[in-house]
Amino acid sequence: MLLFSMLAASSLLYILDYQYTKNGPLEAAKIINIGQGDSLIQISDNLAQNGIIDNKLLFLTLVKIKGLSNKIKYGEYLVEESVSISSLLESFSKGVPFQRQVTIPEGLTSNEISQILNNDIRIKGQDVKVVREGVLAPNTYSFDMKISKKNLLDIMKKQQEKIVQMAWDNRERDLPLKTSFELVILASIVEREAIKNSEKPIIASVFINRLNRKMRLQSDPTVIYAITQGKTNFKRKLSKKDLKKISEFNTYKVFGLPPAPICNPGREAIIAVSQPAKTDYLYFVADGKGGHKFSKNLEQHINYVSQYRKLLKNK
Repeated sequence: MLLFSMLAASSLLYILDYQYTKNGPLEAAKIINIGQGDSLIQISDNLAQNGIIDNKLLFLTLVKIKGLSNKIKYGEYLVEESVSISSLLESFSKGVPFQRQVTIPEGLTSNEISQILNNDIRIKGQDVKVVREGVLAPNTYSFDMKISKKNLLDIMKKQQEKIVQMAWDNRERDLPLKTSFELVILASIVEREAIKNSEKPIIASVFINRLNRKMRLQSDPTVIYAITQGKTNFKRKLSKKDLKKISEFNTYKVFGLPPAPICNPGREAIIAVSQPAKTDYLYFVADGKGGHKFSKNLEQHINYVSQYRKLLKNK
C-alpha cells in the first residue's frame, strides 16, 4: 500500500511538472494587464479569457505548489506565443513589465515635446506644462504602464543635465562661452541649422569664429523662433521683413547669443559646440543636397549663395 502511494505521488508530481513546463495554447503574442490588487482567481480568469492557459484550476494549483501566490507583481506584460506556465510565472514574479517607447527627435521646442507626451494615450498622468527650452534631452525613451508624463519629463531633464555637464567639463578652454547655459544656447542654434550630424562641429566652428570676431550670428532659425516663440510651426520662407524683426532672439539684429535656447538640442550638437572643428569658416549656405557649403570670406559665400539659388530655380 505504501509503495502504491509513493508511486501515485511520484506520478502526480511528474504530471504537474509536465503541465508546468509544457507549451501553452496561446497562438500569437499579446499584451495583458495584471491590475494592482487582482486576486489569483481574477488573474487566472484573465489568462484563460486571453487564451494563455487552458485550465484555471491547474494554474492555481501550480501557483500554490511553487509558492508564488504572493509574488505575482502587477503591470503590463508581453506574453509570447505558446508560453509555458513556468515562463509565465517567472515573468510575473520578476515583475519585468512590457516596455513601450516614445521618440523625441532632436531640435524640437519644449512646446512640441509637451504635445508629444500629452497626446500619447499610453502615458498616464496629468498633462505636463511647457518647460524652458534646452533642458530636455532628445532620445528614444522606454516606459511601462506605471510611468507618468511628469516622470518621463523628469527623466529627460536629468539626462540633459548629464549631457551638458559632461560636454562643459570636456569643452575646449578657449571658447567664447561663459557658462554651460550659453553652450546650450549655441547648441540649439547648431541643431536647427544642421541636417547632417557630421556637419555639426563645422557649423559650430562658424558661429564660434563669428562670436570671436564680434560678428552677428545671422542665423535664420533664431528669426523663426523670434516670430513663433516655439509655439507654432513656421510654414513659409523667411522674408526680408522677417529678418528686420525687433527681437532679442533675432541674431540678424543683435550681437552675440540670444537670451535662451531656441529648441532642445541633442547630444551631438552639444558636443559639437563644446569641441568645435578647427576652421576659418565664417559663412555657410545650403548646397541643395542635404548639406552645406562653407566659406572663409563674403565673396566666396555670395558665390555659393548664387549657385544655390540657381539650383532651386532649376528644380
